[in-house]
Amino acid sequence: MNYLPDERTQRLSLIEKLHKEGMSDRDISEYLNRQGLKTPRNRYYYPELVFVTRKKNEKRKNREKDKDWDLDGIGIFQRI
Repeated sequence: MNYLPDERTQRLSLIEKLHKEGMSDRDISEYLNRQGLKTPRNRYYYPELVFVTRKKNEKRKNREKDKDWDLDGIGIFQRI
């Protein structure tokens, strides 16, 4: 995820870590707000936003993992 700012990457890693430790989305949102961490749009976190953020991050990681396709030999760009 090298296209995201470091601050955002760290925040996503924190959310993932807290979730893996067993915290609910509500607990995570309360924790982030108590720590003074705000969303990239400078708003407070709420449980639904934490959930959506986690799911988007999972999808982003899956795309990164799956993007190493081997396109050699399939002939899409061959000129005759």
